[in-house]
Amino acid sequence: MRRSAINGTAHFSVSASGSLIYLPGPAGLGERRVEVVYANRGGEVERVALPAGPYDHPRVSPDGRLLVFGTTSQDQNIWIYDLAGSTAARRLTLDGRNRFPIWSSDGRRIAFQSDREGAPAIYWQAADGSGTPERLTQPDPGTAHIPDGWMPGQDRFLFSVVKESRRTLWTFSVRDRTTERFDGIETADAVPRAAAVSPDGKWLVYVASDIETSVSRGIFVQPVPPTGATYQVSERSSGHQPVWSADGREIFLIPGGGQLAAVRIGPGPGFTFSKPVELRRAFTENLAPAYERNYDVTGDGRFVGFVVAGQSQAVVPTGQIHVVLNWVEELKARLPVP
Repeated sequence: MRRSAINGTAHFSVSASGSLIYLPGPAGLGERRVEVVYANRGGEVERVALPAGPYDHPRVSPDGRLLVFGTTSQDQNIWIYDLAGSTAARRLTLDGRNRFPIWSSDGRRIAFQSDREGAPAIYWQAADGSGTPERLTQPDPGTAHIPDGWMPGQDRFLFSVVKESRRTLWTFSVRDRTTERFDGIETADAVPRAAAVSPDGKWLVYVASDIETSVSRGIFVQPVPPTGATYQVSERSSGHQPVWSADGREIFLIPGGGQLAAVRIGPGPGFTFSKPVELRRAFTENLAPAYERNYDVTGDGRFVGFVVAGQSQAVVPTGQIHVVLNWVEELKARLPVP
């Protein structure tokens, strides 16, 4: 039965007639352990030859050869793995708590959040492990910086500034060591903005949320640089963790529990798009709206994500509810009450 990793709450309910409903999940509440998988649009799964562990925030390198990811245990660090499976995962960071890795556009460096000097700032380091981490941003007191994604073909990346339960979006220029506010939109910290720029550098996709209620208002796209034009690509005021396909012709998103969808982008200079088309989602772990994006897309259109360690090949989506009729009577038969 699935349980919250935060407070242990079990996801089940029993009706007055004695039937049980529940969300499936791993037994126990120890360290969350997942396996890394490839999944296609039809829900077929291929496991990556990496031992199960407490992984999160996977990102595939621009050339598709390497995977960078973080760990969620007390030992929060960044690791790099060769997807060919010929070598073991290599630890990149050694000091402090390190999270949210992203690749530079040329694939030579990894930017990430670290608290090694106190405030959660953004650092970067050579992906091959050479040299030492270099600090890039300096948060104000009570502020955290989270890297969102690199601007394709540029020396700039997007990052979120989190302060007083609000998020704003900024860019950082590696060459000039300067920051610039991207737009005037503020979102709630409880719903990550998941901002990402299209491969051609012309469009930004992101999640908007109500600051007072921390409720998602949907997934939107706007031009880069911003002009005031805004397009909502999600059908309802919901959806989270959007990501562009490698060719920029699709946006993948999570409409809700156990779901996955694709929005097709039309050709031409303007921005036109289809209704979300439902896909079968075989990767299941850490995809709630409160998480930073916990899956990625390869150049050949496969998804890289997580499943519960030891889960069967017949993957059960996280949002699928199981029903057991007459559960109370069955329980009485198994455990007779004197």
